[in-house]
Order: sequence, then structure tokens, then C-alpha cells
Amino acid sequence: MKTITLLSLILISVIIHSCSGSSGKDESSIASGQEYNFSMTDSSGIKLADGVLKILKYDSGLNISGTYTFTKNHVSDFPGLSTMQGNCEGKFDKAKQSVWLNMNPKIADANVFVASSFKNFEMTGEWQYTTMKGMVNKGKFSAKLK
Repeated sequence: MKTITLLSLILISVIIHSCSGSSGKDESSIASGQEYNFSMTDSSGIKLADGVLKILKYDSGLNISGTYTFTKNHVSDFPGLSTMQGNCEGKFDKAKQSVWLNMNPKIADANVFVASSFKNFEMTGEWQYTTMKGMVNKGKFSAKLK
């Protein structure tokens, strides 16, 4: 009887432990299919735009690609907005917990680039609009898993 009680307690402990403390998602990694609500502000914190960023491909090594759409523009236009066409490519460095995105990978000039940290399914960092003359505009970028 003591053996059955002891085995039952061990089994219950294992079940409780396996059900708690983990959502089944690796909070330190990006994955294909994830969608993030993102927000862009100017350098003084004025909200420029909100949208949805979807990770279509992550090769579990470094490269990521995806799409994004704007759900709300808080201002009619800002430098860099006209070059943002809805596709992005970039790098995710899991060891450094950083994300770098090119928001218009089809052209070499007049691009918006995002550099952010990644923690608990959130990206926090900066966007920069860069042309052949250099950086033209910048602001804050944040994104959170939907």
C-alpha cells in the first residue's frame, strides 16, 4: 500500500510540474507563423503608425522574412513611409536576442531599417530611414506577439 501511495504521489508531482511554468513556447525565439502588433513613433515619442508584422520564415539559424501591414497611420505621412511596401527580411540573433529588419528588401536606397532587442516575445528598438545621403529620420519601434 505504501508503494502505491508513493508512486501515486510521484506521478501527481510529475503531472503538476509538467503542467506549470511553461507555455510550450520558447520565449527566447522567433518562429514561422508568429504575428506581432507593432508601433512606430518619431524620435520625440509621437505615434506615427501601428500595424501587424507576420514572420513567414525563420530558418532556425539566422535569417527571417515576413510581411507587414499598417492598421492605422496616426499621421498622414512621415519620411520613409512611402518606401515601406509590406515585405521584410532580416536577421534574428538568438544568442544576442536581437532582431534586424530591412522593411523594403527589394531596393538598395531609401529603406527603413529596424534594430531591436527581443525578449519575452517583444521587440523593442529603433527604426531608421536611410537614403544615399545617410540617415534621414528615426524613431522608436516596438512589437508584441499577438
